[in-house]
Amino acid sequence: PPSGFFNKKGIWLIPWALVLVSNFVTVRQLAADFHFNQGRKLQENFSWGEAEKAYEKAIHLSPFFDLYHEALGLLYERKAAIAFSRKQRGTFVDKAIQSYQEASRLQPYRARLHHDQAALYEMKGDLLHAQSEFLKAIALEPTNGLFLYDYGDFALKHSWVKEAIEVFERLNNLPFPGDARAGPSEILTR
Repeated sequence: PPSGFFNKKGIWLIPWALVLVSNFVTVRQLAADFHFNQGRKLQENFSWGEAEKAYEKAIHLSPFFDLYHEALGLLYERKAAIAFSRKQRGTFVDKAIQSYQEASRLQPYRARLHHDQAALYEMKGDLLHAQSEFLKAIALEPTNGLFLYDYGDFALKHSWVKEAIEVFERLNNLPFPGDARAGPSEILTR
């Protein structure tokens, strides 16, 4: 550093440098949020091509925010659901998986991301990865009835009868609000 940087005359540069850096980060995040919200509105209006571009801008400005990756994955998942050709569907499924993987890399304890990846791997025909992602989701949220039901259904569809029976028994034993087997403390913790 220059000799005058840390002396009494140059010490004023440090707070200004911190202010400039923090403002730059804040402006980038605000711009990313703007593009993300714009993408959500465009997606709601079925302008999916423009929504994809808005989400990608948000990710470019703030690549470490998992919600942007998840939203882009959901958009690709929806595009895959209505794609006319297998090739197009496969492309969208791969892009959705990639977006969800990035989101789960940033937030590894969000079970929903693993559940959504499992459904996409199943759509793709990759049963081992699908099973692995279902099991990750269930390990993170063992009392989530939707995850258990979807995994049991997955196991049954692929003739893993023993696995399906175990999962459905586990699902049947879950205490649900209003269930005679559930105590008040169990209902409140769900």
